[in-house]
Amino acid sequence: MSGIAFDSTEKLTDYQQLVDYFHEGGKESQDHRIGVEFEAFLYCKKTMRRLQYDDGLVTLPQVLQELHRRHGWKLIEENGRVISATDGSSFIHFEPGGQIELSTGAYENVCDIYQAMLKYTGNLKEIGKDLGFGMTLVGVWPMEFPTNQLIIARDRYKILRQRLLQQKGLGPEMMTNSACIHVNLDYKSEEDMRAKFYVGLALQPFITVLCANSPFHGGEVKSDLCYRQRIWQDTDAARCDYLSFGLDPDMKFERYVDYAMAVPSIFMSREGKVLETGFAPFQDIFDGKLGLEATMADWENHLTTLFPSVRSKRHLELRGADILPTLEHIASLTAFWVGLFYDEQSLAGAQEYLRQFSKENFVDLDHLSPQSKLQDGFAHTTIQEVLQEMFKIAREGLNRRVPTGDCKNESKMLDPLARLLETGKSPAEHAREKYTPDSFKDYILDHSVF
Repeated sequence: MSGIAFDSTEKLTDYQQLVDYFHEGGKESQDHRIGVEFEAFLYCKKTMRRLQYDDGLVTLPQVLQELHRRHGWKLIEENGRVISATDGSSFIHFEPGGQIELSTGAYENVCDIYQAMLKYTGNLKEIGKDLGFGMTLVGVWPMEFPTNQLIIARDRYKILRQRLLQQKGLGPEMMTNSACIHVNLDYKSEEDMRAKFYVGLALQPFITVLCANSPFHGGEVKSDLCYRQRIWQDTDAARCDYLSFGLDPDMKFERYVDYAMAVPSIFMSREGKVLETGFAPFQDIFDGKLGLEATMADWENHLTTLFPSVRSKRHLELRGADILPTLEHIASLTAFWVGLFYDEQSLAGAQEYLRQFSKENFVDLDHLSPQSKLQDGFAHTTIQEVLQEMFKIAREGLNRRVPTGDCKNESKMLDPLARLLETGKSPAEHAREKYTPDSFKDYILDHSVF
C-alpha cells in the first residue's frame, strides 16, 4: 500500500470522472517512462534479527535519519514519527513489518533505473557498515518472526490489518513478512492499456514461477517455491484475486472501475487524518453513504489498497514477482517488461503468441504458481518454453528501442534472468539444493546486497 496519501479535493459527482481518471493517464510513446518499486529486509548483523522501529542495537528511524544527515534525503513524518524519506524523485518508506521499500523516480531507460538502485543501496551500505546492519533480498523472511504485531503502526496499516484479520487467512503475513518487486509502465490509450494488461496478466503466473525466491519460512522448508504467492492467495480475495476479466478482448477502463468500486475500502483521508470506513465498498463512498462527499483523493487512495498482480492507476503496475536475489536480476525483470511493452512489434507478437492459450490455462497456472517449476507442463508446452519465447520477443523489442542517455545496449540488461531461465530452475529451487534450516543464516547473508 502506497506510503503517500493523496489530497485532491476535486469532488466526485459522476461515474465518468472515475473512468476519465484512467483515460487521462495516457501518454504518447516518447513520454513513456519506467519506474520500479522493490522491498527488502533490513537486519542487525550481530543478532541476525530484523530491525525494529523502537528497539534494538540499530532502529529503522536511525536508518532514515542517517540518509538525511549524510545524503540529504528529506524526512517525512506521520504523527511525529519518521516513516519515509525522499530525495526529490525517489521515495523510501517502511512496510508494516519494517520492510524497506524503494520507489524510484521515472526514468527513460533500464540502465538509469539500475543506476538509481545502485545509488540507493550504496547509500544504505555506507550507513549499514557503520551501524552494523545488512539488507537481504528474499521473498519471505526465512526464520521465525511474529506476525501478530505491526512494526510500523501507521493508522492505515492498523485499519488494513483489521480487515485482513477478518478474512482469517495469511493477510498478517503479507503485511509483515513478504517482499516483492513492482515494475511500473505507461500506456498510450485504452487500446494500448488493453493490450498491455492482457500480456501482463497472462504472463504474471509465469514470472511468479521464474522469480520464485521464497521457499523458506518460519525456520522451515516450505512445500511451495514461492511461499510469498501462497500468502497473497490467502490474504483477501476481494483485493488480491487474479483479474481474469483482463484477459477478455473487450477489456475497458470501465471494467476496472467496476471492479474497484466493489472492493471494500480501507480508509479515507481528511485534513491529514486517516478515517475508518467500516470496510464499505467504494461504491458507498461514491454515493455519499458515509456522510462525506467523495473526492478524487478518496479514489486515488482506494486504488493503492487494491493488490492484484496487474494494477491499474494512471500507469500499469506488474506485481507478480518475489524480490530477486540481486539488483542485476531486478533490472533484468524490468528490462523484460520494457522490451514487451515499449515496442509495438513486440507487444503485438506477445499477444499473438499468448492467444493460442485459453483464459482457463492462465487462471489455472496462477492457482498453481506457488508450487510450480519451470519444467512443469503448460497446455501443450512447458512454462520454461513459453518464457523462452517471451524473452526472445522482449530482447528483440529492446534491440529496436532508440538508445537514450548513456544506455547504448538495453538488451544486455535482460541477461541475468535469461541465464537463470536457461538453467531451468528458479532461485528457490537453487536455494533448496544449497540450504537447510541449520544454514538459513547463510541464506540471508548470501542474498544480501551488503
